[in-house]
Amino acid sequence: MSRWEPGGKRQGQGRSRRVRHRSDVARKPTPTREPDLALDVERLANDGSGIAHAADGRIVFVPGAAPGDRILARVTEARRTLLRAEIIEVLEPGPDRVQPACAAFGRCGGCAWQHIDYPAQVEAKAAILDNALERIGGLDLPGPVVVTPSPEPYEYRGRARLLVQGHRPGYRRAASDDHIAVEDCPVLAAPLRTALRQLIAARPANGEWELALGEADATHPEGVRVLHLDDPEHGGAPLTLRARDHQVQIAAGGFAQANPLLFDALIEAISNAVGSGERLLELYAGAGFFTLPLASRFQQIVAVESDAAAVANLQSAAAAAGIEHIEAKVADVESFLAPGQPGQYAASLPSRFTPEVVFMDPPRAGLGHAVTTRLCAPGPGRLVYLSCDPATFARDLGHLHEGGWRLQSVAGFDLFPQTPHIEGLAVLVR
Repeated sequence: MSRWEPGGKRQGQGRSRRVRHRSDVARKPTPTREPDLALDVERLANDGSGIAHAADGRIVFVPGAAPGDRILARVTEARRTLLRAEIIEVLEPGPDRVQPACAAFGRCGGCAWQHIDYPAQVEAKAAILDNALERIGGLDLPGPVVVTPSPEPYEYRGRARLLVQGHRPGYRRAASDDHIAVEDCPVLAAPLRTALRQLIAARPANGEWELALGEADATHPEGVRVLHLDDPEHGGAPLTLRARDHQVQIAAGGFAQANPLLFDALIEAISNAVGSGERLLELYAGAGFFTLPLASRFQQIVAVESDAAAVANLQSAAAAAGIEHIEAKVADVESFLAPGQPGQYAASLPSRFTPEVVFMDPPRAGLGHAVTTRLCAPGPGRLVYLSCDPATFARDLGHLHEGGWRLQSVAGFDLFPQTPHIEGLAVLVR
């Protein structure tokens, strides 16, 4: 995902949840005199590249390659154990190679897999999640990782961040600051594709813009919000998202799940995972997209979110729905889970509140060592963890396993077709 690729996760409604991985940063290629290579592409890496092996055994990462391809590649970076290369020519296409739908594919950093048939993308994402959990987390999986595909591989995105330069909307080139102007974006939901064309025609002001799709209302009669986020006066009425039988308000620039086609499936899976009971603790709750649907399953919910605007929206949505047993707290999760008094799970929790279940949907950086350590203290009997990054997901699950938790189940959800990104959902028990 490039810096401007739409839909990156956010810590709250005002701060980006995304962290920069090494693969995101433009590298300075090491000068190389390596010869061109004829390669057989074996599989896909979690950064979207194809993986092959050179004759000397070094692993080769090749962007734009598809499994089964026979390619001629030029080495762009050489290290002791690996090479990075670019395709000179596809000598023989693999069985899963298809024609990309977007004219900007290969230049725009938003999508990396439009050249791969969608069923093969889903299969590759299951393997990426499986490999991360076993290799990074050191976990023995309870069964095969099953990925729920998006109902549509295109026109699925309900949110987009665009960068406008020279009054031309676009995205960033992958691992680069280069601006790529676009005339269309086929992964956007149809109303947002229309909004993008209208924005292009309007020659918008330079800076960052947001397109978002929600429920039609008086403020957004087409359900579409178009905002210039770099304009300090942009304001913008909250966008309404439907979370099952509830409505949630998302402030300008706020985080929300980006694939409306999978909203119901994701809520259903999380609801089944948390079960029901008396007390639920939700961490990184955002504006309550999952909190409100879970309210009917528990007698008391404490929802923790660091962004005050998101918490205000959660409280308003709960009040509008007549839900009185959600206590929303503005707090940093690590501080919130600081050790409390004897018998308490955290000092910040209400008196006599020991959660039976903890549900968490952290930023791309994951939970981190301090949070997983505190989750290993005596307290809940079940953890449900939704993650958008396989590497940090696996790291955290490995630490929780060392602290006495057992991985009961894991599943994937493909919220981002045409990209290597995959959402993971894990259930852990004592």
